[in-house]
Amino acid sequence: MSEVKKSITTQAVDFPRVSDNNALQLFIEEVKKVMIPLVPELYVFTKPELKIGFQKVSVNIEKDTYLVDGGKYSLHLNKLSEIAQAAGLIITDSKELLREKDESGRATLIKHQVAWEMKSIDGSVKSGVATGEYNYLEDCARFVYKADEVKNGKTIAKKGELKTAQINKRRTYGGSLAESNAMSRAISKALTKLQQSFTKEELSKPFLIPCVITDFTDILKQHPDLEKLYISQQLGILQSAPLPIVEIKQQAVVTEIKETLPEPKKEIEEAQTVEEKPKDNFPPGTSDEEKAKITAETFRESKQPERTAEVERLVKLKNYKRANPDKKIEGYSIDKQVELIESLLLLPDAK
Repeated sequence: MSEVKKSITTQAVDFPRVSDNNALQLFIEEVKKVMIPLVPELYVFTKPELKIGFQKVSVNIEKDTYLVDGGKYSLHLNKLSEIAQAAGLIITDSKELLREKDESGRATLIKHQVAWEMKSIDGSVKSGVATGEYNYLEDCARFVYKADEVKNGKTIAKKGELKTAQINKRRTYGGSLAESNAMSRAISKALTKLQQSFTKEELSKPFLIPCVITDFTDILKQHPDLEKLYISQQLGILQSAPLPIVEIKQQAVVTEIKETLPEPKKEIEEAQTVEEKPKDNFPPGTSDEEKAKITAETFRESKQPERTAEVERLVKLKNYKRANPDKKIEGYSIDKQVELIESLLLLPDAK
């Protein structure tokens, strides 16, 4: 994710990373003059490697919004999705729950459900589900002429008549409408600071989106030997010596870090098959979440083909159904790919 900026301008995109509430509040007080911060009142920082980063998302009134009652504007789903992605929201499942039809086979009621996940600052994963629906009967009650429609002196529609063309068009895309409603509700549940509507003046300022990022920089600076090994790993330098396990304690919170440099390639004799198994050198008591996080972070500086191969391997191993299987892994940001690897590692293997 992007980092929180060091100097406040509407054009800045380089943001510093925040690891305590005092620094966060000072930053928000300054940035809210030129942006709309979607930041909770308080974060509980418990893990030294987890920080809050930020990303800016601007809004084009004409393209990204639609007018609602009261003269305010609501965001289209594509802009809501952009904000959700910046916040680290992941849609883990999307499925149709119900489809009712009339005698002619046309939809009268469609219900859709999406499941979502988002990492919290304490390292846990917040999750939830949201449903949305398309209802033909509600459309028939909603889309009617409020008064006679007159064109060139002729009455083309009378008050109370159905807006048939609009109703039929929505009926054609009923499934998509139900899914869009579910997506919008999921985003609203996950991002509690995101309002349903805004004034035109408010939307003249971009949104400041917070997200949880993993940053070992401060920890590595406290342990030079580990920092050297970490840099070697990122450069692809192989080490044959055993890797150290460093235990870091801060405010009664223990964070265990393990270097996972690739093992040197072994000579394989002809006609002999050798199966390499990953080494698990994590100290006793290391949680599965910590193992997944550290393992996933090792792919951050890897080449794209390596990250893609790891995601594809895990998807197959876990029998995971991607919500958007047609989108290439390369199409996601590196942060999203690392988060996906971490989430997949926590899933049980398919039987």
